[in-house]
Amino acid sequence: MRLRELLDPDHDLRSFDKVEHFAGGFAICGLFSFFLSPIAALWWTSWTAAIYEAGQTDTAYSLRDGGGRRYAGQPGYGFGLVDLAVGILGALAWLGIRAALRGVLGA
Repeated sequence: MRLRELLDPDHDLRSFDKVEHFAGGFAICGLFSFFLSPIAALWWTSWTAAIYEAGQTDTAYSLRDGGGRRYAGQPGYGFGLVDLAVGILGALAWLGIRAALRGVLGA
């Protein structure tokens, strides 16, 4: 097993996949922040994103295309470091908006 097969080669920040990861991090952190402190919500969101990426890596080795080849090493499959970072940025965006609203609303 080579490292490049483990990692998702998709590094295009304009792909719809990155929008999904940003929105997912934003939403999950929003959910966690209702029950946890901001730092704990960020931590749990990061772990959730890492577990999701690990699942994509498992999928890359479990599924095969019509020709019998594994999806490993193809865009969208594998552990995406960029996807993880974009998800965490989504969480930070939620926390920033939340902090700004609390400052404006005095809540």
